[in-house]
Amino acid sequence: MVFSTDSGIIRSGNPRFLTNYQSIPYMKKILPLFVLIVAFSCSTTDDGAPSEPPEITIGEITEAYDEATISWTATSTNSGNLKYGIRLDGNYIASDISETSYTLTGLVPETQYKVEVTVTDGEGLSAKASESFTTLTPSGLTVPEITVSEVTNSGATVTWSASTTTDGSEVSYSIYLNNELVQANITGTEYVFDALDSFSNFVVKVLARSEYDVTTEQYANFSTLGTPPSSFTLEVKKDPGYDIHNLYDPYLLRVAWDTPEAPDGASFSYTIKLNDEIVQQYLTDTATSYVFNDLVEGETYTITVIADSINGTESESSVTFTTYVYPEFPEFEVRLADREHNSLKIDWDQESIEGGTDTVYSVWLDGERITPSYSFNYPIYPIKDLEPDTEYTVTIKAVTNVGFKGEIWGESELVVRTLPEYPAHPTLEITSATLYEQSSSSLARQFLIKFNGDLGSAQVTTIKIESEVLQNFFQNPSTVLTGQLDQATYDAIRYVGEGYVLLEENGTTYKVPFDISVIIN
Repeated sequence: MVFSTDSGIIRSGNPRFLTNYQSIPYMKKILPLFVLIVAFSCSTTDDGAPSEPPEITIGEITEAYDEATISWTATSTNSGNLKYGIRLDGNYIASDISETSYTLTGLVPETQYKVEVTVTDGEGLSAKASESFTTLTPSGLTVPEITVSEVTNSGATVTWSASTTTDGSEVSYSIYLNNELVQANITGTEYVFDALDSFSNFVVKVLARSEYDVTTEQYANFSTLGTPPSSFTLEVKKDPGYDIHNLYDPYLLRVAWDTPEAPDGASFSYTIKLNDEIVQQYLTDTATSYVFNDLVEGETYTITVIADSINGTESESSVTFTTYVYPEFPEFEVRLADREHNSLKIDWDQESIEGGTDTVYSVWLDGERITPSYSFNYPIYPIKDLEPDTEYTVTIKAVTNVGFKGEIWGESELVVRTLPEYPAHPTLEITSATLYEQSSSSLARQFLIKFNGDLGSAQVTTIKIESEVLQNFFQNPSTVLTGQLDQATYDAIRYVGEGYVLLEENGTTYKVPFDISVIIN
């Protein structure tokens, strides 16, 4: 529809519709209808259909500590590009945007906002949508834990635990050495220092920073190493102050070493290890030996001496050996030298250990010591005041001191029974008991016993003088005569003053004592 004016007349496309310019009252009546027709004529599509405004929907809002990202979707039936405008809490902050997302920055943490997005199409029609959101609480950031390792005289490796945030934002790190920034924006958790001064102290700082500029930091100290002490020799040596039994004596074993040099002048001390176990630390650098006195016999040991320098370095030397095994006390025999109804006489072999002190003995009867001390060293001992026909256990204990072990013990025992207490014969007595000197013209080294009467059915079974039992004798009606005694037996009884004879008669054993006379004929 086309409208024109001519001489004050408004004409429409219809020639029959004429209006006189002067007919103002009439024009006032038809003007609203005219405006409606014009508006309808301008709000149609190319095919004549009326235009519709665009539609917009706000989608995801991603909140952060100090910003938020908004995205939306919009549709329109009109041609032309869609343009967008953004209001935040009623204030325009962006316009003429063609993208469908926008990041709001500079926000205040923990604050609620209202965002409004307006869309305008090519025909000038518009629509809007709004949504509310709240920014996040500032991120919590954990403190990194620092470890310094692989320290040398010129470098070190610094590692740290990854810091985490409560909102999952990314973290970067800056590393400082002695308060000077070395490198920033590190994404890993390790840094290797090199070209450092030797034997020097350093402070390393790791600063963690979140995306929202929240920071935390941790410190660690370390010292670069210096030059280690020189190598030295360690060996087992005899202590000049002691006459030891064996070089590897477990009860006094000495290791010695030469003093190492310290090239950078740093002082040091010694650490002593026995089979990798520390037994001594901080031994002064003037020491050149160490003594062990509680090792085990027959064990293999490795002793290590470490020179620990204050510059963080060390050198060491080791020696391996097997300790000496002391001999056991030799076995020895205990014998019964003599016994009566109330006494025993015990003797034994004397033994010793090479390099040991004189062996001393003690005598024990049924588990109780009966000698006055352990200094008894004569290998025979009489035990008196015993009960007749009673079994006893006699133990001989021997001891000697060898090397630095000290006492080495041995023992042997004998189980023995005392004799019964025999009665005296009711009638028979010995009137004389004569030992003839070996220089006698007859019966030399023979022993003659005379009774006070005929022996009858009584049989002499034993002739005993001290511990000597005489053998090879001949019984006559009232006398008993031995054959010639051997020299040892003769010498043993030559100066003994008494003895006795045992008689068997009618199943009973009788004891008949005698006194000895020594004569020459």
